[in-house]
Amino acid sequence: MMHLQFPYRKGAPYSSIAAFPVEIPVRSLTTIKTFRGAMTLILVPALLALGGCATADVAMKLAPDLAATTALPVTGRDPGTQLAFGRWHVAMPAPYRMDGWQISGTPRFVPANSELSVKAERASLEFEVVADAGSRPASAGCLAQGRFASLTTFHARSEDETSVTIPGFPRLDCEFSGARTGTLALRADFATQRDWGDARFGADHWLVRSVNTHAKQRSNFPLTRFGYEIVLGERVVAAVETYGAGRVWVLPDLSREQQEQLSTVAAALLYYGRLLDLQE
Repeated sequence: MMHLQFPYRKGAPYSSIAAFPVEIPVRSLTTIKTFRGAMTLILVPALLALGGCATADVAMKLAPDLAATTALPVTGRDPGTQLAFGRWHVAMPAPYRMDGWQISGTPRFVPANSELSVKAERASLEFEVVADAGSRPASAGCLAQGRFASLTTFHARSEDETSVTIPGFPRLDCEFSGARTGTLALRADFATQRDWGDARFGADHWLVRSVNTHAKQRSNFPLTRFGYEIVLGERVVAAVETYGAGRVWVLPDLSREQQEQLSTVAAALLYYGRLLDLQE
């Protein structure tokens, strides 16, 4: 039996892959260079069409707290372009650096005519958010991760494949420095198919959760990640729509410092949403 070890690479940003031996008869070992094309891009428009909603009219379900707040259109979400919304823009565009690993084989706990495959995909990015000309930028370093498992069963004339996202993934971890120091952590909940996490800037603690329903949807069945809500106390104070071109809402009665914090979180979520569009 062959032993494989995936060590922590010194200097890798915010890596959480610790060294561990994997005892498995290995048949292939590859490096994943890009996230896979999302079936979501195919399935969601079809589901919306069945529900009588034109795809161009799709908007994530907005919390009542933000009903009177003007949406800020987003431009420049593609890698290497200048992301901007409202008075904020990214001064240093964020290139995605991607890597990963894959193992496959037939461990003892799967049938002899089956093959188990586990993949890990990671994308790291860095960017700076600036509000006004001459203002001090806030810097961000983020790591997005996904892990997936698939079981392929081989029959005489066919084969069946079952794929799942490993619980706890995808996930996002960011560290902010410069004008604002803080963190953002986001995890996918396997049971509800929704993301939950928080952002912390000193004494300020924001709850972040995904919105998986669109504005015209009658049920709460999670279709896909249309965006995120940011909650302070019992009130939704901001929202980020990541489906399509993207939009941002920020309550105007928040302090300027709080709005600046939220702008950094919003930029991270917009980049993360773009990565998820390319995943699975």
